[in-house]
Amino acid sequence: MITVSNKQVDKLNNLIIENHISEMIRFVEKYYPSHSKLLGDNINNYVTQVINKAFEYKLTSEKNIYLLLNMSLLLGAYFDKNPLYEWCSTFQLKNTPDQDLENIATITLKKIHQITGNDHQKIYRLIVLFQKEKDSIFLKLKKSENIISFIKQLQEIYPSKFEIVDLEKIKILHNNSKKIGKKYLILKEENLYILSFLQFCIGYDFDRDILFHFMNKIFLSKMDEDSKCELLYNDSIVTLEKFLNR
Repeated sequence: MITVSNKQVDKLNNLIIENHISEMIRFVEKYYPSHSKLLGDNINNYVTQVINKAFEYKLTSEKNIYLLLNMSLLLGAYFDKNPLYEWCSTFQLKNTPDQDLENIATITLKKIHQITGNDHQKIYRLIVLFQKEKDSIFLKLKKSENIISFIKQLQEIYPSKFEIVDLEKIKILHNNSKKIGKKYLILKEENLYILSFLQFCIGYDFDRDILFHFMNKIFLSKMDEDSKCELLYNDSIVTLEKFLNR
């Protein structure tokens, strides 16, 4: 009788995971070249994070692990926590995770068609930003008198997104910006509006998203908060343009 030790089982499992990581990296490189370039050496960590989340959700289908990867790349690593995408809430992944994820993906595709037609890549951050107007948008956002006027600014910039987003959820998003701001000493209300705008554009909790690893240097720098927010905004615009014009 052949016996297999626990160490051998662990080694075999590690090899399987390593193979999965390599295959998923090739997938990102092929179908998301802009993301791949942006991730650089962090691509391994990004894919590993997705696999860990798949384990956490108890996804059993390889197809759905790739589906989770797609959702993360398109909607942000923390799409399942984003109040703007309430149909992606994690509570929907607790009972029948594989089926639930497929249902979430189906709903997301319908919403993509609703606001962007057939250009799926544009859902990536759900906004088209224009180089000519970026400075005026930045200043307008900073001059928002309150959360209501801030939401009105968002509606002017990208009205079609509000076909799928509940207005009240923007307020929840803004409260999360206050938590992000507190971590990095960004405390002025005008700068919190910029953080909320960036969460609206590039993803919930974008400061923790490995895809935007380069922003950590800005967050952790000794710059004053006004300079930090302006640089974060400008870097986000450049990144969005890369994704939308790939």
